[in-house]
Amino acid sequence: MTHRHLIGEALNWLAAAIMLAVVAANFQTIRRAASDAVVAHIPPPGASKASQSGETAQVAEPHQKRDGVELRADRAGHFEANMEVNGRALDAMVDTGASIVMLTYEDAQRAGIYLRPQDFTMQMQTANGIAKAAPVTLERLAVGSILLRDVQAGVGEPGLLHTNLLGMSFLKRLHSFEIHAGTLVLQD
Repeated sequence: MTHRHLIGEALNWLAAAIMLAVVAANFQTIRRAASDAVVAHIPPPGASKASQSGETAQVAEPHQKRDGVELRADRAGHFEANMEVNGRALDAMVDTGASIVMLTYEDAQRAGIYLRPQDFTMQMQTANGIAKAAPVTLERLAVGSILLRDVQAGVGEPGLLHTNLLGMSFLKRLHSFEIHAGTLVLQD
């Protein structure tokens, strides 16, 4: 190997390391932007294959929803929701990248969920590494007129989360959810 080739290889590795550091430092922002870019839609039961593939599918206008809730994107493109957990009003951000609903430790306590250190048995990957959460089942989770019972969720360790996340353990139980013109429409 020539000296010039070694310098080229070192610069390639340095560029890769810098790119990795930038992605790691901005992981949450990148993940949210990617999640917001995806239009999620769960077809109704019994929908034809043509409508599932999008060949003849029509996107329902928000005003045509039956039992539904509309959430408008904030300036950053995030969808914030007012939810009720076990009768307690809490704020959350809709996160299709979160497999389950996640509550902050403090908000879980406000909702009557009290945990012991040994309850934090679930490992989760975060932008800052591995963290622990406590698996829980929420008796009642409501967003507007939509009420679901027995929703799988997690509670982050004290100080882990800064906001609650309305994840897929809630969203996948809906009839549909879709983004239309900057509005997230949830239908029960």
